[in-house]
Amino acid sequence: MPLFLLGMSAWLLIYEKRRVGWVCAGVALITLPFGALRYDPAFHPHWAMVAYIGALGGALLMMLALRIKVVMGPLGWIGLRSYSLYLLHQALGVSTLKMLTRLGAPDWFSLTVVVLASLGLAHLSFTYIEGPAGMAINRFYKQLTTARRYPAASL
Repeated sequence: MPLFLLGMSAWLLIYEKRRVGWVCAGVALITLPFGALRYDPAFHPHWAMVAYIGALGGALLMMLALRIKVVMGPLGWIGLRSYSLYLLHQALGVSTLKMLTRLGAPDWFSLTVVVLASLGLAHLSFTYIEGPAGMAINRFYKQLTTARRYPAASL
């Protein structure tokens, strides 16, 4: 939950320019250590890891507050396509790796094919499905919020 709130606070601060994002960020950073209490310590990161993630989240929020621009390069490109990668990687990766293994392909070759195919298909999915759908949703959202703020303007 705290990591979701950090992402939500970034959205509210960057795209919607709403100060309530700082409230979300504060709640996220306060509740982050308590999330560790719900899990079995054998499977959950040590408290140092929780503190590290909290510090990274705090640093990210400070960068947002100070409007520091960071060029992410390939990570930014992959980040934009991460949802498409998430949807595709399991089915594509498992089925393709299994098929290539049966054909006797070396592991490095199979992995390379799967990574390149996943990135390529995620790019196509982002470019032709996810991106246009996101723009349409944003246009609808702007019309909806503009109509609420200025009812006479919507006539």
